[in-house]
Amino acid sequence: GDSTFMKIYSPKQLVFSGSGAIQTNGTAVAGLAEGGLKILLFSINTYNRQNISGVEGMAQLIHHEFTHILNQKKAYPIEYNQVTPDGYTGNWTVAEENPWTLGFVSNYARKEPGEDIAEQVSHMLVMGRALYDSTVIHPFPGSPEERNNDDAIAKLKMKEKLVVQYFKDAYNLDFYSL
Repeated sequence: GDSTFMKIYSPKQLVFSGSGAIQTNGTAVAGLAEGGLKILLFSINTYNRQNISGVEGMAQLIHHEFTHILNQKKAYPIEYNQVTPDGYTGNWTVAEENPWTLGFVSNYARKEPGEDIAEQVSHMLVMGRALYDSTVIHPFPGSPEERNNDDAIAKLKMKEKLVVQYFKDAYNLDFYSL
């Protein structure tokens, strides 16, 4: 898109908190998107720009929260909720399966569809198309020759297709050019 997109849809406030936001169940909230206007990022005091995985994690978090902002402005397609309806679980924090083999890009994506699409978008953007495509097929870091199952690949590809179509239909953006 052009600069108009960012002027219209970017959050009007970015709020940084040095400490984490711990929930009653013991999990920490990394970020929040509120009212389509504000993103809060927590645990900023632990951010280290020299740590490449930390930089990637922060980029992913920002894209995740910005996706929530976009979803609050224009709803994502309801069809997305039907790609992996049986995979959502309240036990996502203790899940031991590799989420990629179930059609999810992270365990957090298994929490509910709104988090799933935000995780899907952020992973696709931060990983880039080549790494994302490779990970869909080979999601086992210690065993790169082992392939993912066909069902999970189909689900991840369907989610990718829906994300790309959402950005085109809702915002007139070519997702792969981002």
